[in-house]
Amino acid sequence: MELTRGKTARVIGNLVSVLTTVKGLASGYGRDLQEIKPSVWSTSKIAISALLVINAMFATLKVNKEKMKKVANSGYLTALDVAEELVKEGLPFRTTHKIVGHLVQAAYESKNLSRN
Repeated sequence: MELTRGKTARVIGNLVSVLTTVKGLASGYGRDLQEIKPSVWSTSKIAISALLVINAMFATLKVNKEKMKKVANSGYLTALDVAEELVKEGLPFRTTHKIVGHLVQAAYESKNLSRN
């Protein structure tokens, strides 16, 4: 999946290449269009291989709902939301990162103290 995501850069590059080729192309003049063939074929190959990988992944995917719930409830998923709100209030992200980091650390330590 990481390689599939990484190949999107080549697909975007191919798109830019095609758009640049057809931009301002004179009506009735199509010889320049032969230059887009490599981009179209490359993108087609990437798309087909990506779909095969994604199809195989979903065909064998097993979701452990209980483990997902446990992990979702055990973490600090809202930490980024808090940081984003602080940034919206005008604080630099570096500062909000420190503040939220201290909050998460305090919550973690509090959780461990309550278990003892």
